[in-house]
Amino acid sequence: MNLTLNNKRKQDNSQFIFRGKSLKAKKSQKRLFIEALLMLILGLNLFIFLYTLPGEFVLQRFLDETWFEFSQGILQLADAISKIGGALIVIFLIILGFILISGSILRFARLYFISRTKTKKIRKRPT
Repeated sequence: MNLTLNNKRKQDNSQFIFRGKSLKAKKSQKRLFIEALLMLILGLNLFIFLYTLPGEFVLQRFLDETWFEFSQGILQLADAISKIGGALIVIFLIILGFILISGSILRFARLYFISRTKTKKIRKRPT
């Protein structure tokens, strides 16, 4: 095991990691032109879309209606989740009831068979 070789490798790695920022390649003029053209087209389309909105567009009414619909959706979601939760609780209680009933029947059967074998043993003793 050569410790000096391991230390030399670690020094080389730290110099490689912390050597500073790498130089990025400059974008070509063609790529800059395409980016500028796409940005211009998207910006113009956005302004045209906003200009075509109806004149009676009232932001406050739009926000009120949107908030109302959002709150109604949240209420419907909460109602659906509570119904699903109620159904799951009922299913759980049904399963628990079956487990309790079957357990009690098995215990009654065990008591019956234990008492039956004891009475047979008692009857056989006197003879």
